Amino acid sequence: MKPTLLAVVRHGEAEHNHARKQSKAGDHSFFEGAFGDRSNFKSKLTTQGRSQLQTTGKWMRGNGLALFDRYYCSEAIRAMESAAQLGLPNASWSLEHILREQDAGIMCTISEEQRRQITEEIPAHLLDSMFFFRPKGSESVADMVENRIESFLRRLADNDYETSICVCHGRFMDGLRFRLRHMTVHEWEEQDTERNERHRIGNGQVHLYSRRHPATNELTKFYRWFKSVRPTDLSHSSNTETWKGDGIIDGWVPSKLRRFSNEELLGMASKVPQLIDN
Repeated sequence: MKPTLLAVVRHGEAEHNHARKQSKAGDHSFFEGAFGDRSNFKSKLTTQGRSQLQTTGKWMRGNGLALFDRYYCSEAIRAMESAAQLGLPNASWSLEHILREQDAGIMCTISEEQRRQITEEIPAHLLDSMFFFRPKGSESVADMVENRIESFLRRLADNDYETSICVCHGRFMDGLRFRLRHMTVHEWEEQDTERNERHRIGNGQVHLYSRRHPATNELTKFYRWFKSVRPTDLSHSSNTETWKGDGIIDGWVPSKLRRFSNEELLGMASKVPQLIDN
């Protein structure tokens, strides 16, 4: 049986995050020399990144999230540093390479200028659905969900633990959110965290998945409740005005496996314009 509560935490700002931010502003110098030659897997936290995870850890300890039955961490250097910076007492981490970030292939550890040059050479139809897009030498979000995320969820289900925590990466968390919130590909693309600020997964962001009803304590078989918190900036959390909606209880957003009527299917399909007819 899967854990009653699953906490998932994104690592703090790492060297490659800072380098890419600077590159977007026009300074590509960080990608020259040793840093540009090093694997993204070995990217370390910046001073700001360490501070972010210390803030996240303080928030977790102050909100009943200090102790877990099982601790999982990506083997990426920035995730390992982040897990330690949370300062969770008596933590005993299992390192799992399957929790690594989505493999970006040739798009990894290059400047924004180089990214633009490569993107210009990619046929437009391949970029039309980012869920399935797979740059050379990489994996798509679909690949990651169908392979590594499904493998991790099977591992969780095989263990009889009440609570688990996982420290990993933004795109991995995005794929996990897609899977555990029973989203469609169309919904995922509308909420793509690379382009949608409301759903962006910031450094130190915490996603909570619960099988327990937040008001009645009723336990369900699947994760029916989701909460998102960014301790470094609580305005980017699911208990704020931007997340108001039906059924939200103290920041817990309901999730459910849905079925669609004929009319609903046609309604979703109508959002895509028809380009050819006979």
